[in-house]
Amino acid sequence: MSNPVYFSAADRQLESYLDKEAFSQSLVKNICFQDSVLIPDIFFFISGPLSDYLDSSTQVTLLEAGIQKGEIVPAFRGKGTSNFSDALKIIRSQQIRGVREDAEKTARRLDRAILSETKTQTWPDWSIGECYAKTLRKHLMADSAPAIDESLANHKIVETLWKGTKLWRVDCVKEAIELAKKNETGLRGELMATVGRSLKGDVPSKVDDVSQLFDAASDEESFFLHHFCRWMTDCYHYNQATEFGANPNFPGFEPLECLMVQSFYPKCEADTATGTENLKIDVDFSPIEVLQRIDPLELIARKKNWGLKYLCDLDRWQSGNDGAENDLRKSLNKYATDLSKWASKEENARTDPLSVVVSKLPKMDPAILTASAGTAIAIAGAVSPYVPCLVAIGGLGYVLYRWRKTRPTKQQIEIGKAEVNLPNNKS
Repeated sequence: MSNPVYFSAADRQLESYLDKEAFSQSLVKNICFQDSVLIPDIFFFISGPLSDYLDSSTQVTLLEAGIQKGEIVPAFRGKGTSNFSDALKIIRSQQIRGVREDAEKTARRLDRAILSETKTQTWPDWSIGECYAKTLRKHLMADSAPAIDESLANHKIVETLWKGTKLWRVDCVKEAIELAKKNETGLRGELMATVGRSLKGDVPSKVDDVSQLFDAASDEESFFLHHFCRWMTDCYHYNQATEFGANPNFPGFEPLECLMVQSFYPKCEADTATGTENLKIDVDFSPIEVLQRIDPLELIARKKNWGLKYLCDLDRWQSGNDGAENDLRKSLNKYATDLSKWASKEENARTDPLSVVVSKLPKMDPAILTASAGTAIAIAGAVSPYVPCLVAIGGLGYVLYRWRKTRPTKQQIEIGKAEVNLPNNKS
């Protein structure tokens, strides 16, 4: 079984970077095409989109169904913590900032979703904050910007951004690490407060949300601050995912905003990907907006049927198993047909073409993996923001899922930038 995917779209600090549908879209894509999803307990109580998502329906949502069926794994702090209400009490006692006023209502509703099939995880017993400090030192405080392919971003703009954010990347990070250690407080909160004190506008002494920083920034600070805060947040997600044993997840992928990804998985200059094999499969699949509406328990039931068979066949093919290609094609088509037929009965909905490009690496080698990851990230970076796309990269290769619209709409609606899942470097 593969690692779960760390669900970054539930973090409050990404809300300024994602559109209003990103939470639901990311949940659907990762439930459908990844083994499972991991969500840290704090995200349930600070995320505005998560609260809105639950409030939008009195029926069981995909979030609740996922918890019921073990597809979504809450990570609770405190050994022995087994429900959301107890997790919230611990969070309150630790005086963690940014908790929503309706957090108790969320905890009570999600507690009803905890059944016998529910899976939970306990936070590591080592300091996640100290690990975050190491991540910041290594990636944000580096002397030079991460190498990035010219096809993804102009190198001059990258260098300008790197120089223009030096005060926050170096001085503020250093100060925040010292303050977090001295005050025994959360490092990310200290970093946001430290950055706030450096801005020209008025910022509260305690900062709960990066939007408070954006509101206080001058015109000349705004461009640089927007990118720095995304880098800071991506470092936070990468660190937590790594320590939780999950695969890092970067929704709303944009090359400059997500520049840290190039640092986490550095570019390999040599052509080490020789021998990489690609396979393209086109199927008719239910559109994202349909999957967001249908009965979530039925969606999961079909994922547990042909969806899991497809994921197993994918592992077999990427592992070099002879004869697995036919099984992979068959199971993906069966999964698409099963889900789409049922969705059409419930929603009378059409299907859209889904292109699935599967890559197989010639051997388990970090250099080959980074080269393969670079190719996949380049694809993601080139995807139109009007095309739902998920790039899932693992130790055996990558998979690109890309929906294509067959019918023009009167009004073009943004339905999400590319989303990138990357392998856990620690596992």
